[in-house]
Amino acid sequence: MAFSVTAEQLELNGTKDNDVYGIIAEMDMGGAIATVVTFIPGDTSLYLSTGAGFIGAGQHEDVRKIVKRFVENGQQYLVKANKIEKPELPKSGMTNFNFLTGNGIYSIAKNTSELESGKSEFSNLFAELNEVITQIRLKSGG
Repeated sequence: MAFSVTAEQLELNGTKDNDVYGIIAEMDMGGAIATVVTFIPGDTSLYLSTGAGFIGAGQHEDVRKIVKRFVENGQQYLVKANKIEKPELPKSGMTNFNFLTGNGIYSIAKNTSELESGKSEFSNLFAELNEVITQIRLKSGG
């Protein structure tokens, strides 16, 4: 459902078609998938395929700021992403970054261990994603 959210639904006036207004990141966790949904106004949730999740952490001002920065910084990676028709779950050991724009969904799939090592050109985006996850968990008592 998060993949179908539009800039208009988020009341983002003046958003251009190629502006990133949301990032949905999905990580393979060795048999489970963690999905982090972020939108530029600061809304965020974390879902686990095991059924657990943390919804609505963006109600906290400090979380909103981190989420907003994460999504804004995602804009610089859009040129390296591929436009997709339908998002897919990450393959084993992979992390998918899905960028929501008025032109559709763009995606990047990278090896999680390479992202963690700091050697990937996407490692900074991954580090920011982990900061978002940490703040969600702290504010949700998880």
